[in-house]
Amino acid sequence: MSSIQDQLDHLVDKNILSEDDKEYLATPETVTETRITHPGASKPVKAYRIRHNTDRGPGKGGIRFHPGVDREEVKELSFWMSLKTSLVDLPYGGAKGGVRIDPRTLSKQEKEEVSRQYVRSIHDAIGPDQDIPAPDVYTDEHTMGVMLDEYESMTAKHTPAVITGKPVSLGGIPGRSTATGRGAAYVFHEHFNEPQTVAIQGFGNAGKQFAKELSTTDHEVIAVSDSSGALYSDTGIDVASVVETKHQTGSVTNAENGTVISNEELLRLDVDVLTPAALGGVITEENADEVRAQTVFEIANGPVTNDADDILASNDITVLPDILVNSGGVIVSYCEWSQNRSGETWTSERVDDTLHSRLTRAYTIIKNTETGRTWRETAYVVAIKRILKAARHRGKR
Repeated sequence: MSSIQDQLDHLVDKNILSEDDKEYLATPETVTETRITHPGASKPVKAYRIRHNTDRGPGKGGIRFHPGVDREEVKELSFWMSLKTSLVDLPYGGAKGGVRIDPRTLSKQEKEEVSRQYVRSIHDAIGPDQDIPAPDVYTDEHTMGVMLDEYESMTAKHTPAVITGKPVSLGGIPGRSTATGRGAAYVFHEHFNEPQTVAIQGFGNAGKQFAKELSTTDHEVIAVSDSSGALYSDTGIDVASVVETKHQTGSVTNAENGTVISNEELLRLDVDVLTPAALGGVITEENADEVRAQTVFEIANGPVTNDADDILASNDITVLPDILVNSGGVIVSYCEWSQNRSGETWTSERVDDTLHSRLTRAYTIIKNTETGRTWRETAYVVAIKRILKAARHRGKR
């Protein structure tokens, strides 16, 4: 994953940003950095909440539990959230949080204690009109429910709108857990008129849901992967079977009716669409020339580095950017936040209509904006102009 400074320098080089605007966007509004403990820890671990920009509304972004979490990663992700919420025109800014732990080594009780300790350490930084967390890597609706409980215990107020991605019984909303994959499918259907062959690198929540959505259409998923390897079939993968195999055995490579290949080989497959849906920085300067797909469809955050982006563009490979493709989660989080603030109960149909309309509108705006740039650069132009316009109206620029 490129650093935020690299990203901004790249935008200046492309004449998307001025130096002054770069400096404004490079500096987060608030950085909360602390240490927390839990019963199974031998020493305190670092925890963060960074609010990048709130010119368009309160901060919005997930909380991840991961051993690779650090200040720079959280800062970069908060910047991307500012762009993402702006691009799909939500009344939010960008924020992100994380705890530097490996949750796979924790018991359920230890993970719950980490969740409570995290809220205790950053509770002054969050609030329904200030900064609204959500699930992210290795956190889920149960984690959010525990965090909500701790926040309400500390404030002695019922405040469901402080956190999204909660269980429905605590004010959550139907479809939040599948929103990223469903939203990506809406963008996919908007962009492609003809059936496509697709390789999906990453079979976590978003990648799996995206594969399930495509499996009901004329598009053909011919490869999927997880951390253990990839499964490939030139006649198409039986997605339902792979989902079940992954659930039962923990790996897509145990599924039948396919050939096991490496994740690196998946990136080089001769397919119409390559979909990185796992980690950042998987397509780099070293392997970008080996990509044979006509389109790279980014469900992961930052799967293509800056240098790789330029190589793909020079090879006439279209990249549909992450800040559009994977924004379904934050759109449905907005639905949940709106529901909690109004006291209404949103139906699944209303949620899905909102998800679809927000994404298709953002897609159409990018498509119809004449910039002579790539899809990513055009998306950045649209998102950044909105942020800077709000900052000017506040007298900040």
